[in-house]
Amino acid sequence: MDARITKSRLANQLSYDWIKILLAIEAAVAAVCMLFTIIATQPTAGQSFELFLYTDVLAGSDFNTIDAALTTQKVFSYDILKVTTEIFSQSNAYSTTVLAGRRTTGEGTAMLIADYPIDDGDETTEDLGALSQFVQNYRDETAEGYSFNVFYDPEAFLREAEEYVAGFFGEAWRMAPAEDTEAVRTAFLARNGKDKRFKSAKAKEAGVEQERVRLQKLKEDLIAVEEAFEEGLLSVRQVPLDENTQCNAAVCLGGLARIGNLAHYTVTDGESTAQVTDTLCLALFSNGKRDGDLKYETISLLRYLVEAYK
Repeated sequence: MDARITKSRLANQLSYDWIKILLAIEAAVAAVCMLFTIIATQPTAGQSFELFLYTDVLAGSDFNTIDAALTTQKVFSYDILKVTTEIFSQSNAYSTTVLAGRRTTGEGTAMLIADYPIDDGDETTEDLGALSQFVQNYRDETAEGYSFNVFYDPEAFLREAEEYVAGFFGEAWRMAPAEDTEAVRTAFLARNGKDKRFKSAKAKEAGVEQERVRLQKLKEDLIAVEEAFEEGLLSVRQVPLDENTQCNAAVCLGGLARIGNLAHYTVTDGESTAQVTDTLCLALFSNGKRDGDLKYETISLLRYLVEAYK
């Protein structure tokens, strides 16, 4: 049998079977892509940092690139694998519905929102800012008194962060030069013991070192943020929970002189319109146990905002 490969036979093969060849190539590429998807590390909920911008706030020139800036400047720890931003535009009638859907699935780490008075024609919310309206819309009237838990109370959040850091550095954590190495190892293995990035014993040791760096940075960021509160660069924004009660709803960024480059809102007085940031806030979403230890990464964001926009 003559099975030699000749130019004519090769030409015939290609002319009749080229579709099969293309399909085989596509199948091979798809298989390779699927393999990389399977073996790649997929971020958990806590490993994704999602910054939202609410409808009453306009994006400044820096907002569209802040995700890249946070990544390239290593603002977050090694364990934040994905940083995203999303704008819920006032011009989009479905923005609030989309945001509600995001929150239903636990998405969102922090949100830029303001609290200047808005007259929306509703007597129950007239003259309340967007942040205050959030409190009114999400309060739990079935609890003893009224409770509000869609956002963290910033003061309570910082106290909780202090206790968390003290668990690694001791009660005198601000001055402690080193952390409890066993506590660091335990924390790392509890969170990342089964992570694909740290399969081998050597990789796990490298991961423990990264965890140590994460905690050292968190301590430094927490000290810097508390100093910013003392200096008045940051403050706690209180809003009415009901007629007789105020609650701590967000961190006010109004003390940062250049924060308008990131986000602002407009106020019209007669014929003039001004860009204002007095009541611009960063609200910290409360996601229960979803974010775990990584919920404190928001403190690193606050330090970045202070240093970038004060």
